[in-house]
Amino acid sequence: FSRIWATYWFSAAYVSLVIVRTAVSLLLHRWRLQGRLTYNVVVVGAGNVGARLVRHLDRQQGSGIRILGLFDDRKTRIPHTIGDHRIIGTVDDLLLFVRKHRVDQIVIAISWSAESRLAEMLQRLQTVAVDVTLCPGAAAFELPNMGYDDVGGVPMLTVLKPPLTGWNRIVKGIEDRVLAFTILMALWPMLIAIGTAIKLTSPGPLFFSQRRYGFNNNEITVLKFRSMRWDPNDRADQSDQTKRNDPRVTPIGAFLRQTSLDELPQLINVLMGDMSLVGPRPHAVAHNEEYAGTIDKYLVRHKVKPGITGWAQVNGLRGETRTPDLMRRRVQYDLDYIENWSLLFDVKILALTVFTGFVHENAY
Repeated sequence: FSRIWATYWFSAAYVSLVIVRTAVSLLLHRWRLQGRLTYNVVVVGAGNVGARLVRHLDRQQGSGIRILGLFDDRKTRIPHTIGDHRIIGTVDDLLLFVRKHRVDQIVIAISWSAESRLAEMLQRLQTVAVDVTLCPGAAAFELPNMGYDDVGGVPMLTVLKPPLTGWNRIVKGIEDRVLAFTILMALWPMLIAIGTAIKLTSPGPLFFSQRRYGFNNNEITVLKFRSMRWDPNDRADQSDQTKRNDPRVTPIGAFLRQTSLDELPQLINVLMGDMSLVGPRPHAVAHNEEYAGTIDKYLVRHKVKPGITGWAQVNGLRGETRTPDLMRRRVQYDLDYIENWSLLFDVKILALTVFTGFVHENAY
């Protein structure tokens, strides 16, 4: 077959597909703004939950959702309007309303604690040929959308779940071990040279090991090339962070820390399954116990394996955290990584580490 023809065909097909999909997307957006493609919703409940839902839907510009009106089974103790939407009537009025208007969905937005009122309302709405859904109270606006599950035939709203499950966990495990092994094989001459330099310039062990918290708050032993003078009285869990011009750092250790080469033995931690190439940096045990009680969601970092590099590190948050605010910023980047993990995100962080992440002013 003609390779020139195949190249032209695939190129033309790709360009045409992009043009068509872009044009259709713009057209659909325009129609939504014009009200021609709308998803018509009726809200039942004019209390706090209903009012909050209405205000939330009104802010969703361009979503195509249109609130046709509000209904409430009460005739007193309710406002006449919520925003630009008026209270049309009771549930009995709603039964007549759905016969005369195109209603796509009825959302019941009342407190679930009013069980008898809720059950009666659902009983009366069984006759309508429209989807009827329940808004899960005020909590629905505070919790992330994690979908729904089924437990013994009972529908459950999922509010929290590990970020890496199923195939995602398998993919990241393969990524870690394949890349860690490849890097070790490529850098073994450098590792031998670094080890030799450490042993020749200062007495003591080749590696420095420290207890840190890893996945699911389990303690792990993290390896590094030793960059400080060896003191047999030092504790493995000490929390004194290295400071600029720290007298404990050896000359070869200063170079290793500035270039982050002291972190290379953690590739062994990755192969052992204790760490990942990319993830929140593991902190010393003492730091974890200190910040867990002062920084909101600090321990959420342990929902994934700690990493050799991370989203916080490539954004400049490396080395000593001199203030609680710096630690909060680091934690926020870690949480952003956990919530938005993808294989491409990992590749991006690894690429940024190679080009910008090894040498940094805070690495000392």
